Amino acid sequence: HSFGRICEPGHPPYSRKILLQERQRAVFNTASAFSAYAAPAAGRQNRFLKNRLEKRKRISYTLMVRQENMKEKAVRTIAICEDDRKERQELLMFVREAQKQLSFEMDVETFRNGEELLASMRAGKKYELLLLDILMDGMNGIETAREARRLQPGFFLAFITSSREFGAEAFEMDAVHYLVKPVHMDSLLELFRRFFRRSGIPVKMLELKWGSKSLCVPMHRITRIQSSNKGVDVYLQGAGRPQWADVSFSKVEEMLDEEYFLRISRGLLVQMNYILCMEQNVCRFRDGTSSLISRREKKDIRRKYNDFLFRGMMEEEENE
Repeated sequence: HSFGRICEPGHPPYSRKILLQERQRAVFNTASAFSAYAAPAAGRQNRFLKNRLEKRKRISYTLMVRQENMKEKAVRTIAICEDDRKERQELLMFVREAQKQLSFEMDVETFRNGEELLASMRAGKKYELLLLDILMDGMNGIETAREARRLQPGFFLAFITSSREFGAEAFEMDAVHYLVKPVHMDSLLELFRRFFRRSGIPVKMLELKWGSKSLCVPMHRITRIQSSNKGVDVYLQGAGRPQWADVSFSKVEEMLDEEYFLRISRGLLVQMNYILCMEQNVCRFRDGTSSLISRREKKDIRRKYNDFLFRGMMEEEENE
């Protein structure tokens, strides 16, 4: 219950470091109170409960730092080569937006022609993905790609052009995607999905379709999903307002990975990494809000959440 003062509704969100400090302080206070109260109890029971509190403290720390460590290891290096300044800036803007929507860290550089890109590669810079305009002054995109392969094999390619006549050459170069101008956000998102699949980066997507509309978001960005107006509100990390989809709550629940998502109450699904703590009847979230736990399913909900914590601890021990 020590978390109540930092999790009151309307309280501003706390940083990861402060939340970790508060959680550890709460665990320590709980352990101290337990020691004073249970001193006369049997020694074996004392040791068991004390070890359990220490384990919960370690799990809390593991979950708080695991996502930060993943971010540090997941920086993608991308090069954009486009001779038209306006189109180059527009493409960079789309790539930045894709970064937000798919939640990946990137180091992106832009080049005005193939010669500049190759000079950077000769200087030792390595890239995981090259976005090359085909029709450029000087070396065209196909020639640039062939020379880049000679300098640094192993990267992924995507071509951008105003014509489809170079499709055969792009296929020969094993391109991830072939984008025809004008480039749209949907085609760029598809490029990155293909890039993630080909490079073995696990990005699971939740794709909801209704009528002619659709909503496609990476599952790791979802914080919670709530039933709303005969559909669902999808809350995303870093986004202010939720996105609504005209899809039934039960259908969405079937599509989510139950190892990471938990139904706290009727009409509310939560990603378990988003949970700050569980009290007797209340589940508190990292943004300072909370929700009542279903009384009927409270025992099962707590069991699933404890299993999730235990898996996190085991993964951390294996990594060590």
